[in-house]
Amino acid sequence: MGGIDVSETFLVVCKNYYNARNNMFNQLIMLDLVNIDTNLLLCGDVHLPLQTNINIFSVVHKFIEESTRFT
Repeated sequence: MGGIDVSETFLVVCKNYYNARNNMFNQLIMLDLVNIDTNLLLCGDVHLPLQTNINIFSVVHKFIEESTRFT
């Protein structure tokens, strides 16, 4: 089975969330993150400091809220 995962579609691809996604990626770039992928957005990275992972979580959470996808 192939195709794009639903999480990846929502977080990275779907045009309906373009503005919220741009805000999210701009905030992540300000954290000096370069290899941003779905796994990082959903799970963080054990090689990054705890505070960076907390910041990633907060940015993704804000994206979910701004998208109004689940309201």
